[in-house]
Amino acid sequence: MVKRDIIKNKTKSDENFPVGSFFIPKKYRTAICSYYNLARIADDIADDCVLSDAQKLTKLEELEQAFLNNDSNFPVASKLKVELFEHNLSTSLVTDLFVAFRQDAEGKKYLIWEELLNYCSYSAATVGRFMLALFNESPTTYYSSTALCTALQIINHVQDVKDDLNSMGRLYIPQELITTHNVDAEDLRLEEETANITSLKLDIMDKVDGLMEDANLLPMIIRNYYLKLEVCIIISLTYTMVEKIKASDILSKKIKFSKLDWLKSFVKGLIMSITIKNKTLP
Repeated sequence: MVKRDIIKNKTKSDENFPVGSFFIPKKYRTAICSYYNLARIADDIADDCVLSDAQKLTKLEELEQAFLNNDSNFPVASKLKVELFEHNLSTSLVTDLFVAFRQDAEGKKYLIWEELLNYCSYSAATVGRFMLALFNESPTTYYSSTALCTALQIINHVQDVKDDLNSMGRLYIPQELITTHNVDAEDLRLEEETANITSLKLDIMDKVDGLMEDANLLPMIIRNYYLKLEVCIIISLTYTMVEKIKASDILSKKIKFSKLDWLKSFVKGLIMSITIKNKTLP
């Protein structure tokens, strides 16, 4: 059975992008916190460096079943089940996450870009759909949300590429891109970028820029202003991080936002949300 007191290796403070910020109305915060807590535990299981792949899959199955069966012996899971019921949300917004967690647990390799996009559709994009469904936004927002969430996840993959390889032997960058840029996977453990790795990194960031073209529509079709503001700030942060990654060596240091980056992104996001406020769908 999954331990109820499992150690959470990561917290909200470890995330680069906002997780249920203070802009979110209070009535939604408990559901968001419950969702995050369960996802965090599942993610920690998938990333555990001691458990075998089979053990990870077993624990993930136990956790998913605890959620589906509203197991009171596992409060984090049962609490989320209650929250979904109260907000009339589908359990698929949780079970889809487990598809991605199982791929992580198995250390799945991605051969082509489309396979990575499919993985993101079950992981980060599911979180985006949860937020939109919680706010009762139209399903027409899901396409742009998927583009934004996918961009965020791929950015994190690029930021963490060296750590993921060294700590878990995990690599999300598709083999087709690695081959195209004449990079050996082991090169991504080096202390500094080579010219080929820089070329690979810039190619991926160009693809992220393409995703952001679709993501930019999202705040214009979100009805709730608080969620619109949150999304505008995240979009601003995303562009800031893309530029930082393009200009930095991803192998020599961890790329993070500075306090000034946060401040600038907040101001830009606020201005963006006010500017497009009158463009919201009726």
